[in-house]
Amino acid sequence: MGHPEIWRSLQTDSLKISLRRLPNAMARVETEIEHRRWAAGLHCDPTLLEPLSDDAVAKRQVIHDAAPVDAEPVPPVPASKLTLGETYEQYDRSDAGVVSPNAGGL
Repeated sequence: MGHPEIWRSLQTDSLKISLRRLPNAMARVETEIEHRRWAAGLHCDPTLLEPLSDDAVAKRQVIHDAAPVDAEPVPPVPASKLTLGETYEQYDRSDAGVVSPNAGGL
């Protein structure tokens, strides 16, 4: 292909429709690129194997001596002895399991 940009018409002037069609059009272009790369004997994109010059992970600062936090530690929540089925039965019997007729959309 050899082009830095690829233009495709989405056959619409509506922004809403074009946003809906865009993922499919992008997938078709990516498929075409992969097919041509495969046909040329390149089974992967070599640029994906090279680190980026603006790699955020490589540039991140590591904090070696973080200042201690003065907040009190939160005590762990005790594990429940109920099984998932028993918990669901309790939920089903409670008011939380009742669907309001005013819930909208139901």
